Amino acid sequence: MKMNQDMIYPWQQMDWQRLLKQSDMLAHAWLFYGNKYIGKSVFVMAYAKALLCENSQGAMRSACGHCQSCLLFAVGNHPDLYVIDDQENEQITQHQAMINIESVREVIEKVQLSSQLSGFKVVFIHPVEAMSVQAANALLKELEEPVSQTIFLLLSHRKESVLPTIVSRCRSFMLLPPKEEAVCDYLQHTMGIERDSARRKLFFSSGAPFASKHFPQALYDAFVQCMLQPKLLGILDFAQRYALEKQPLIYFFDWIYKWLADMILCLEEHGVRFNVYVQKEMHHLVQGLKLSHVWALLDQSNKVAYYQQTALNARLQIESILLAYLLLSLEKDSL
Repeated sequence: MKMNQDMIYPWQQMDWQRLLKQSDMLAHAWLFYGNKYIGKSVFVMAYAKALLCENSQGAMRSACGHCQSCLLFAVGNHPDLYVIDDQENEQITQHQAMINIESVREVIEKVQLSSQLSGFKVVFIHPVEAMSVQAANALLKELEEPVSQTIFLLLSHRKESVLPTIVSRCRSFMLLPPKEEAVCDYLQHTMGIERDSARRKLFFSSGAPFASKHFPQALYDAFVQCMLQPKLLGILDFAQRYALEKQPLIYFFDWIYKWLADMILCLEEHGVRFNVYVQKEMHHLVQGLKLSHVWALLDQSNKVAYYQQTALNARLQIESILLAYLLLSLEKDSL
């Protein structure tokens, strides 16, 4: 079976094969979900192209790439493809609704008409959790009474945030986290990123290859320096800088968790898992430390992280953890 390699990413080929095998019984609605920044929208658009292709036999194989439908799709002008998205607001929270009912109603009205190319009509909504309650209810009604030859492709970063009634009316398909080697090959050969740098980015983006454009690299480098050479003034400066840049605290707590986890692994003689590029420094750093004390600091960090979404001062939260880390290093030096 020919892969749609011109559209999907290399690490998505197994997912693509799984999808085509499931397409023998065509569903009127699909819910694709998976981690953010792994290329899900590209994958779903490849499926939309296959559905609309005049030679794909109902998306049981990849798009041909040369029929009228594929050519229109390639230039972004397909008359039977309707996209509702929220590209202008990438930071979607559980309490924000960026896709309104007017956008959904407008598309629903259009799909009542016949296909302009005498094939399927495809509606792509992403992220589906960004819909308002009213928009979600309007979509639900359409899913309950589907229009002939119309297929809804829904995309979610958090399936658990989608209305259960919508989930129950869709065929769910999880896009698996990408394999590290496949992503590193892509970043190295396609984007010119050195392999060690690519691996480092993946470690601190939970394996999401396209999270790096949102990643505060300079701030993270300052964090590493602060952890390798903990000093009072350095800690205070870092906490102030972090607060001034207004980065979400989830970054800091992810960094501190992985740093302390690596310290524990070193003390237990298992080797570094996350901070592989400073593993020599890490092994030196843990010499003389008590394992129970590092575990205690990790537990303290997790407790503080629980309040990261509250009104507590971000700078104070960071300072409280890093000062405890400083005391840990001073305790080692006093032995």
